[in-house]
Amino acid sequence: MKIIDFQVGVLVFLISCVHVVTGQNIDLKIMSFNIQQPYGNNWEERRDSVVAIINIENPDIVGTQEAINSQRNYLIDSTRNYNWYGLGRDGGDNGEGSWIFYKKDKYIIDSANSGNFWLSDTPNVPSRFGGDYNRICTFVRLIDTATHQGFYLFNAHFPTPDIYAARLKSIKLMAQYMAERALLNEPILATGDFNSSENDGVTKWMKTGNDNPIQCRDSYRDKYPDGTVNTGFGTKFDYIYYENHDNYITQDSWVVNNPSDASDHMPIVAEISIIYAVEGNLLPIANAGSDLVITDVNNGGNAIVQLDASASFDTDGIIDTYIWKLADTVLAEGINPTVNLTVGNHVIYLTVVFNAKSWQEMPTRIWHICKLQLTG
Repeated sequence: MKIIDFQVGVLVFLISCVHVVTGQNIDLKIMSFNIQQPYGNNWEERRDSVVAIINIENPDIVGTQEAINSQRNYLIDSTRNYNWYGLGRDGGDNGEGSWIFYKKDKYIIDSANSGNFWLSDTPNVPSRFGGDYNRICTFVRLIDTATHQGFYLFNAHFPTPDIYAARLKSIKLMAQYMAERALLNEPILATGDFNSSENDGVTKWMKTGNDNPIQCRDSYRDKYPDGTVNTGFGTKFDYIYYENHDNYITQDSWVVNNPSDASDHMPIVAEISIIYAVEGNLLPIANAGSDLVITDVNNGGNAIVQLDASASFDTDGIIDTYIWKLADTVLAEGINPTVNLTVGNHVIYLTVVFNAKSWQEMPTRIWHICKLQLTG
């Protein structure tokens, strides 16, 4: 994270944590399931259909949306071998949650690197970007007990389809949190009812947005790139995403439409293999250098700034390219380029492209965000 202030000539250093992943690959069966809140829609009549779906499909992890605490408790008590994590969107255990269920005999939760944030300009307190209800995203870091590998899963319920601006802000905030997770080399996935069809700008941004630091692929479309799919309301609002890296492989994916009375959404399931780095084939680190504070000596409203990616490294491979972007504009390439920056607030993205031998011998990208605050 890089901060530049034109008024004060003080140098502040960024402390980065490096985590190296070694070991085996893992297979995950993940479900995203909007349970539907219980008010006025026959929860008592449909709840056992929800239980049946979860027990029959038997996923390792379920990202749930819209359920309140009593529904969550009923499902935990009635399904097999799950723990849960999350907060209610109104704080504490109040209101609907984006609860994450996970198999308690397969995973240990890393509570220090798990959490919740609200989809709003004040993400640390119950709030929202727009609409009538608070919106929350829950994330967990889970450790596979068989392989001792860790990974992240984010789960959210976005504002309704009619509030495009709020949904776009939500996906951008969620991507920021995903990209800035503590253990950058660990795999990351996301589940949710994003209230965004496949042709919606929010979905497109998640996949290909130029200013998205963690562009993702839709696991279902990796397996079935063509044809229509319906998870409710005649469209696809529900997704299981992962990073656009070659170490994620969807073995299969499907929509569960029987029993059909469980919810107004149909859950989507994906069987995903994650290819981890193994001993001797380690993933690199993208590092944009220390924070900077610079004085605008000439009072011209801009300054020449040297960017620094020299702390980036690949233990057993070669970084081929260093790309610095401001939004969708390429500022420079190289390890130590100089750029002319004007007074204002900027977010710069460093991308390193490398040959990741352990990830199918394909060029792979790692991102790092640099936040620059330039004031005159």
